[in-house]
Amino acid sequence: MTSKVSDNAALVSSLKESRYVGKFLEQVEGYDKKIGKIERALFSLNIAQRRWIYLEPILVGGALPDQLERFLKLDSAFKNIMRALEEKPKLQTLADIEGLEQTLDNINEEQERCQKALNDYLEVKRSKFPRFYFLGDEDLLEILAQTQNPAVIQLHLKKLFAAIHTVGFSGDNSQIIELYSS
Repeated sequence: MTSKVSDNAALVSSLKESRYVGKFLEQVEGYDKKIGKIERALFSLNIAQRRWIYLEPILVGGALPDQLERFLKLDSAFKNIMRALEEKPKLQTLADIEGLEQTLDNINEEQERCQKALNDYLEVKRSKFPRFYFLGDEDLLEILAQTQNPAVIQLHLKKLFAAIHTVGFSGDNSQIIELYSS
């Protein structure tokens, strides 16, 4: 979709340079502005959507309660944009939404703040237990979110400790009582 918009932007740009544009120049410049607005909106929306997909399950799941209010505000704004696009699934809709560029800029800024807070949170956990540096962010978040679930911890043991394949828990799953190598 973005390549099609870029192609149309190039086409309109070449029309502006044509010696035959004459009395159509104002109309062509209007198209140029509209396509530029759509192109910028698509770029910002793409960034917001990728971050939202990553952050939403983490923050709504309760990983960072102090960031939840901030995220819920941007979540609401993001979902409103997506609803508008669902109602009118045309690129023209991006040009018609009032204040879209500013809204997307605000969403992206707030998402960056949430992402930074999440990174800081993970860094604190890693500094307290350096073996967590062997895990990616998603794996570490899964462990931290489900600390009471031994099955989740079992999945990541091989990444944390080279010689440990599985562990045995006490009857109430509160302590590790056995270590098994592969």
